[in-house]
Amino acid sequence: MPGTLNEQRLMTVLENLTTLVSSSSSGAREQSIRGRDLAKVLKAPEPFRPKDRDAELSSWTNWSWELEQYLSCLDRSFGAELQTIRRRPNNPIVLASLTAEEADRSRLLYGVLAGLLHDKGKRMLKSLKDNNGYEAYRLLSQDLTPCSRNRVLALLQAIHSWPQFDNRSGLMVQVAKFESAVSEYENLSGEVMSEDNKLAAVLRCLSGQLRTQATVLITESSTYQELRNLIERWDTSQTRWSSSIASTFGISSAPSNGPVFDLGDTTDWFAGGH
Repeated sequence: MPGTLNEQRLMTVLENLTTLVSSSSSGAREQSIRGRDLAKVLKAPEPFRPKDRDAELSSWTNWSWELEQYLSCLDRSFGAELQTIRRRPNNPIVLASLTAEEADRSRLLYGVLAGLLHDKGKRMLKSLKDNNGYEAYRLLSQDLTPCSRNRVLALLQAIHSWPQFDNRSGLMVQVAKFESAVSEYENLSGEVMSEDNKLAAVLRCLSGQLRTQATVLITESSTYQELRNLIERWDTSQTRWSSSIASTFGISSAPSNGPVFDLGDTTDWFAGGH
């Protein structure tokens, strides 16, 4: 069965990858985690099998992000190396120019991609020599993340017209999506978005008391990170614990329409207080 073969191939790659991580670790472990055990904890991304070209382009960003997070959990070096590849899509990667450890990770990535890509992707893999997974990832990123002027402008427009955050959902999850768009814009344009632009874009997404607080507290020296910290603290303060505590101890909990915690004085939030 094709699915079974892919699972077996991924399992083998995981075992090899875990062996590599264990052997390169500075501290000796009493018992190393085997790839088969690791596979039970970390769920690999779903196979990348879009139906058409439009689906390829629209789904690649999220799928590649999931793949990078998955690989980074197995070996943190993957994260930095894949980020470098995305930032330099026009620089071919020659396996002979890599260190022994980088070459090992490149070959392991080749095996992972072989188990996850669709027929078109597999044909591209077969065309490469030396099982160079990093070069395969570069070609995929180059093909599915076209660095065109129109795309850069579309991203910039989307960032500055980002929809208002939904207060009924976790705010930090929505902030993370916004930051993902900013990161893609910076990668494609080669420019770093200014603090003022990010501040203005996120401030426009806020509503209610949070926006009022942020507007009052922002000064000429405020940074985007300080606004982000304010949103994170606000998001945490809105967590409702009464229902979960009541459920834990088997008691009834009266419904409440307001936040459980009193925010108190927030005037020093930008200074790291509270």
